[in-house]
Amino acid sequence: MSTFNPRSIIFITRMKVIDKKFKLAIGGHLPAFQIDENLDMLTYFAQEVSASYPLNDRVGFSTLYTHGKGRNSDLEINLVTLNTTITKNKFRFLSQVYFLDLDTTFGLAETVTFRLTPKIYINGFANYTLSNQNLISTLGLQFLL
Repeated sequence: MSTFNPRSIIFITRMKVIDKKFKLAIGGHLPAFQIDENLDMLTYFAQEVSASYPLNDRVGFSTLYTHGKGRNSDLEINLVTLNTTITKNKFRFLSQVYFLDLDTTFGLAETVTFRLTPKIYINGFANYTLSNQNLISTLGLQFLL
């Protein structure tokens, strides 16, 4: 827990464009705030497009494209993910392959979610960046409004 230092907040909104078995959504990050090591606050805005298709009640596939740009920094990113979701009782496993054009980063990620209540989830996340052999993990709590 020595590296536990929460210092990011992201407000995300999404709108369903197609809401059939095949789903398509667009969204925005309005904005994302991050406090860096010097305690400077950086802000970012991003747009996203996501699509998903369930194979059955337990297995689904999805993809996400996000473009982000810093408001008070020179950061600009493009992120593409391909995802598989498997649901079993109160658990959800999201496996992901991703490419991020920042430093030509690519890797694998796994999110394990446990549903405490219909509106409260515990999320565990592990990311292995193949391009630099880096492993990171986080734990989070999600509240649905």
